[in-house]
Amino acid sequence: MVVKREVVQKSVTTKGVRKPCKKVFKSAFRAIANNNQPVGTLRIPQVLFGIEEFDLGNEYNPVTSTFSPKHCGSYRLFTSIVFKKRTIETFDVILLITVNGIVAISASATVSSSSVVINASGVLKLRSGDKVNVAVASNGDGIIKKGFRTQFEGKRIRKSVKK
Repeated sequence: MVVKREVVQKSVTTKGVRKPCKKVFKSAFRAIANNNQPVGTLRIPQVLFGIEEFDLGNEYNPVTSTFSPKHCGSYRLFTSIVFKKRTIETFDVILLITVNGIVAISASATVSSSSVVINASGVLKLRSGDKVNVAVASNGDGIIKKGFRTQFEGKRIRKSVKK
């Protein structure tokens, strides 16, 4: 289900007179993985989230799994994957949120059991047109499992203030 961008007009009452406020642009999205994705030791693949659950600002592209904000501001981003290993060895997996190809947020886990859930989240100051993606690095072979626990979501929490 895709939700179109909403612009909300708020109003303030001062001494009984309603004054219109600035329009507020809503920016939030959530996407989940619709396919299992292989992970190997010789590459750092982008994680694909092909099912767009909602996108209030029409800023998430499910074909490229890229979030590109239309407005500058502070954004809370969250991603998680279910990683299932293919071998019996213990190894490390690093989950990365990148902005314009540069790592901005990361989380890691040592995989000793057959599967593990890895989460990465944080608040970033983004500019209009930035490209935000999720990638994973591993020193062992495995699969990123599809489903609602392999997800990518974000929300603008504050607009930038010009000084």
